[in-house]
Amino acid sequence: MEVGIIGLGIMGRAMARSLLRAGLRVWVWNRTRSKAEALAQEGAILAETPGELVENVKIVGIALANHEVTREVFYREEGVLEGIHKGVYIVDHGTNSPEWAPEFFMDALLHSAMASPYIKIKGEKILKQDFSKQFALSLTTKDLRLIIEEVLKHRFPSFLGSVCYDVYQQAEIKGLGDVDLSAVKKMYEKK
Repeated sequence: MEVGIIGLGIMGRAMARSLLRAGLRVWVWNRTRSKAEALAQEGAILAETPGELVENVKIVGIALANHEVTREVFYREEGVLEGIHKGVYIVDHGTNSPEWAPEFFMDALLHSAMASPYIKIKGEKILKQDFSKQFALSLTTKDLRLIIEEVLKHRFPSFLGSVCYDVYQQAEIKGLGDVDLSAVKKMYEKK
């Protein structure tokens, strides 16, 4: 399996070495090239850019210092977003600002296999805190319950469906059933 680590400080370097010891093909990239070159001496594959690393692996671990650095590595020319492809998983191990998380999530989502006009429109509304109703949460909960019942009849796993159903039910209990599905975000803001 091809995996990659972007950011080779204390944590990223340790992760890369552990993956190498496990026998995986490990791609590495770091803003300070000498850190990546040191791991290449230990058997890692040195990527010239973050985008090249992402293009060549199935799983990317990102271990960067803060959201400013993470943002720069994602959006730079030949950055992470330019390398995203179907089937790649990106795991951020860094410490990033919660204020940037929604923007980061939307950009990653829009570069993924889940990208769609609906996701783009709904995501932009959520980022603007616009929870005007397009489809009531209670109707989504009902539809998801019917889907889960059908899936269970055929003994097919529905891990995420069950998790979403639980979250939507909790939102309904908190009085959000008549608002838009995107208002689930509000559930986590209520104390």
